[in-house]
Amino acid sequence: MLRKVSLIDDGGFILAESVAIMRYIAIQYNLSEHWYPRADARPSPRRRVPNWQHLCVRKHCAELFVTFFRSKIPVGRFTKQPLDQQKIQAAREEIAKSVTHIADYFLNGKPLKAGDNTSAADVLGVCEMVQIAAVGEEALYANNEVVVAWVERVKSKLQPHYDECVGKLDGVKKMYENAKE
Repeated sequence: MLRKVSLIDDGGFILAESVAIMRYIAIQYNLSEHWYPRADARPSPRRRVPNWQHLCVRKHCAELFVTFFRSKIPVGRFTKQPLDQQKIQAAREEIAKSVTHIADYFLNGKPLKAGDNTSAADVLGVCEMVQIAAVGEEALYANNEVVVAWVERVKSKLQPHYDECVGKLDGVKKMYENAKE
């Protein structure tokens, strides 16, 4: 067992890690190139962004989410943990830098990270941003108008599936808000 999230089982082929899964799905099911390009060996923005994002956004958003969530809610065999203010501050600072970088470098006047069509890079980025909203940390991106507009464009392009997926996160947010300290 891989003990990882994200994970797929595609007819017995098991793969973990969301960027690898997105690449596999794009190739295996011959999705349109705008989702995840595969023909050109040069590093396109659609291929570079998920890798950058994995280290610079996901790591810190996940750490912030887990730190806050576990301060209120025991998960499986893990008991509640006291808040580590240093860890929280460090994650917030890194997320703030990443949000600025997304706006100034990756978007830089474009509607989406890799141009006019929604890509895996957009989906992954928005997922990270809305994840931290579940623990009340949405101000880390909500203060950047460029990033907020990008999140809204991606949400709109992914409907109705976006609402279905994020609805599950809304349940996590309610659980977190209703948990006792």
